[in-house]
Amino acid sequence: MSCPVSVNIKVTKFTITGTVAKVGTGDIYLVVWNFGDGTTATGKSITHTYASAGTYSILIGYKDGLQDEYGTIKSVVIHSPDDLTDIKNGNAFADKPLYLPPECNGDVRITAEITKLSESLNYTKESKTSSWDASINFAGGDAGVDGIPIPAETAIDVYVDAAEFEAHPSDDWIVTADKKIENLKYIPAFYSYGSVVVSIALKETTDENNAFDVKCGMQMQFPSYPDWYEGTLTYTSKVMTNLITSSNSETLIPTTSPGVTHNEEFTIGKFSGMPPIELKDVLNYNIDTSGQTVIERACLSTPQFYFQITNNLATAVTIGNIKITFKFYYDENGLLMNTRSEGAKSKELNYLYTLPAGSEDNRVTGLNYPLFGVIDGFKLAEVIRVFGYYAKWDSVNDVYIPTCLTLEPITSSIGTDHPAVLYKSYIDVMDAPTRGITQNDFERLAYKGNADDNDYCKVLTPQLLASNDNYRTINVRCKQLSDDSTTYTYGASPDSTDTIFEITTTPNTTIDEEILATDLTTHIDKLRFFNCEYAFATSIDIPREEIDPVFRERLYTTYKEAPILQSILGEPLYFVNFTINDYGVYFPIEHGKSLEFSDSLSHAPNDGVRSSDIFIYSNTTPNKFGIVSPTKYKYRVRFYYEYAVFQDAFVIEAADLVEE
Repeated sequence: MSCPVSVNIKVTKFTITGTVAKVGTGDIYLVVWNFGDGTTATGKSITHTYASAGTYSILIGYKDGLQDEYGTIKSVVIHSPDDLTDIKNGNAFADKPLYLPPECNGDVRITAEITKLSESLNYTKESKTSSWDASINFAGGDAGVDGIPIPAETAIDVYVDAAEFEAHPSDDWIVTADKKIENLKYIPAFYSYGSVVVSIALKETTDENNAFDVKCGMQMQFPSYPDWYEGTLTYTSKVMTNLITSSNSETLIPTTSPGVTHNEEFTIGKFSGMPPIELKDVLNYNIDTSGQTVIERACLSTPQFYFQITNNLATAVTIGNIKITFKFYYDENGLLMNTRSEGAKSKELNYLYTLPAGSEDNRVTGLNYPLFGVIDGFKLAEVIRVFGYYAKWDSVNDVYIPTCLTLEPITSSIGTDHPAVLYKSYIDVMDAPTRGITQNDFERLAYKGNADDNDYCKVLTPQLLASNDNYRTINVRCKQLSDDSTTYTYGASPDSTDTIFEITTTPNTTIDEEILATDLTTHIDKLRFFNCEYAFATSIDIPREEIDPVFRERLYTTYKEAPILQSILGEPLYFVNFTINDYGVYFPIEHGKSLEFSDSLSHAPNDGVRSSDIFIYSNTTPNKFGIVSPTKYKYRVRFYYEYAVFQDAFVIEAADLVEE
């Protein structure tokens, strides 16, 4: 006796799944599939993906219990979304329509990808190199024409005190500083490098060979800097000597004539770690300052320079004059070049530093080193907490361990319209052993110049707290009111009409980053659950009856992932509200999450809404999506959709089978 079978073929995009099952008595054995595209497979259940859309004739052959061979041919149509619309990669947004083929069974899944564009479009600025210039000139004698004598084997000292805009050589020198000398008070803290050129006009020599042998040296220090810095920045400190290199250390000129000038250039490298920073109101003294808008900028503490010009000859020489030119290069749109957050908002940046290389020379033995966080481009309400992550060396196990320290704000870096831009791993030195980093970790960070992928600064914002499951836990439980109407019984089915969804939100205390319960109540504004919107509370009860019928069929699989939090800042959001055709409910969907719709109503037969009441199944009539919110920022919203398509389930009777 032959064995009648049923053949069920399901099509999802370019992929089909097929099943052959017996009908009535008898058995089926070997099943062979010929997919019509030159490929075959065996088995009662198969999955096959076609390379392109089209109509394919599938030959299904099998043997029954008597080893008789039978076969049938079924046609399947593979629909391509790209053939039906201009949408690429399944993208549906705003007025771009989604077409569902008429044979769709109504199972539709939509997944959202949401990207905020406002930062890249409006706030990101290209690097633009500029320089901060200053110069000062020294000449000898009351009229500045007698020259500067240097006795045999003697050095003269020249100090340039940028804090007072004056130099301190001999009292009878003529000192001329151009207007730009004031720029030395406002050197950008994160400059790229500095250049100092000492130009020495050689005037006279008493050497019998008419020679000059002049050596020029330069040192730099910071007479004062903020208390939080903890560094040692004197002329002879290793931090400062590490910064300065010279093009030449000594100049021997056998013969010369009046007016010949020797130039000695010194390069000042950028700090390998945190520089001494002060926030200052700045004008650009390179140009006319009238009409300029004062900006607040992170500048170096005001430096002092010391130059020593030595005559190495056994006879005296005279120098006509000494001109010192300072130039510091920086990125006009770089870190903390304008700390204002209102108006000309900067790109959001955050960096991790420790003290610069050389700090270990003056560090108290056993005292750990601080971590510093520098953040830029954040508004007052956008910073909850700042963390410093670094790879901590475990000498026992010979491995690096990712370690998090909470960084405290440095109060002097708080402005009128921006949060603190500087943070530190500890303020109290007594707490250093537990909150600082060891010398081994310091040297790794300081001597490589900056942090790598394992060393970074992280800013916890209200938006991040609202959207990232790592920082808070949302638990959804189903409950029903007990018979006494005073207590609840947990474990109810989400499909029961009298179910109440209890949604609790708690901070995640299992991570290294410090998250407090008050962070949630202070920085989260709303909770959304399907179509329901509530003012945020750590515990909220939502009756099932408040959930729109369109969501009820899929409640049993979607309710645990449905809650969406919105921060007090509103936007930027990590979800959107959208509409489908004329259905009068907003559909909220979070970035990376999905919404599912079904026609089966096996879970909500009495109070559900079929997806066919929302979507239009047609190869020609579009389903239109409208974005309701957000509205403030510019976003890219991409919907990836999947839909299930079933051909008829073919039942093959014995009379239909053809024996081969």
